[in-house]
Amino acid sequence: MTLSGRSDSEVLEWAFANGRKPSEEEIEIWNDYLSKRCWRDQYAPRLRFRLEEAGMPIGSALTMFDFIDLDESRPLRSADSGVLLTELGQNIAVCFTVSL
Repeated sequence: MTLSGRSDSEVLEWAFANGRKPSEEEIEIWNDYLSKRCWRDQYAPRLRFRLEEAGMPIGSALTMFDFIDLDESRPLRSADSGVLLTELGQNIAVCFTVSL
C-alpha cells in the first residue's frame, strides 16, 4: 500500500493507527541509536563508500546523519552542539567538546 500525495503527518498518523505508537522513551532511544549509525560500527564502511561516491573527503562526516546533512548542504548537527570534529588519519576522528 502506498500513501502517495499524503503529508508527513498524515503518513505518521496512518502508521500509528495501523501499527503502534512508540513511547517517548522508545523514540528517544531509537533516535539516539540512529544518530550514531556508521560511527565506529559495522556500517562505517558504507559511510566511507558514500563519502567517496559523493567526492567528499573521508572523515568529513562521522555518521550517516552527518553525511546526509552535508550532502543536502546543511550544517553538521554536531556543529550545533559545540563539538569539533578533527580528522587524525584516513579513517580516524576524535571529538573535542568545547564551551561556546
